[in-house]
Amino acid sequence: MFKQTYVYRIFSCLRNKAELMNNPKERRFYERLVIPGAEVAYRLRKNFNWFGGFNGPVPMKDITKSGICFQLSTFLDRGTPLEIKVFIPGQVPFAVKGDIVWANQISPPGGSFAGVQFKPFGKGRRYNSFKTHEKLEHITRQFSKPE
Repeated sequence: MFKQTYVYRIFSCLRNKAELMNNPKERRFYERLVIPGAEVAYRLRKNFNWFGGFNGPVPMKDITKSGICFQLSTFLDRGTPLEIKVFIPGQVPFAVKGDIVWANQISPPGGSFAGVQFKPFGKGRRYNSFKTHEKLEHITRQFSKPE
């Protein structure tokens, strides 16, 4: 069962990659999902501890199986580790860990958009749970554009 699922995911990813390669501006491996009304809350990680409470909720721009883009209330540097709670209308919120890979300041000063790459999925504190991966798979199936 696991082997079949894994093989299916590989072929599914290759198909998505081939479709995205037709657009030279698109560098993502997975389809970006824009979900109306979706929001996120986030908190920083410093010195191996999660720092303070969650900021937000703030608007989510889009999400993929490997990352998320959302509006920050303040500017944060590349490499900043975050824990993110994702709120999608009509669904149970879920948490995911990741690192900021890019950030752009917006007007008025103080805010920014950030792209966050999710940490790998696995067992242990350094990883996102397999349950989170399943949730992202479910969201992808639910909000993907029909082929």
